[in-house]
Amino acid sequence: MKKLVTTALIAVGVVAAMGTAHAGKDTEWQVDGSYATEAACDADGQDGTFTRPDGSQLTPGDDEYECKQGNDNLWYLSIWTD
Repeated sequence: MKKLVTTALIAVGVVAAMGTAHAGKDTEWQVDGSYATEAACDADGQDGTFTRPDGSQLTPGDDEYECKQGNDNLWYLSIWTD
């Protein structure tokens, strides 16, 4: 249980620290799926069109994005929006 709480607190700290890196953008969306390479993740981040959980569309230029490598060595795309 302590390990789970510690992991959760670390995750909250990482998200809070990253919030300053995306000034003006206050909502992070984790895109479903993963990418084998950083280049594939980056290409989707630059040119992809995504649907938010509320159904609204994000088009290239509406957001900031970040590709993060997971513990499984796959790449995950996070999108930061207003």
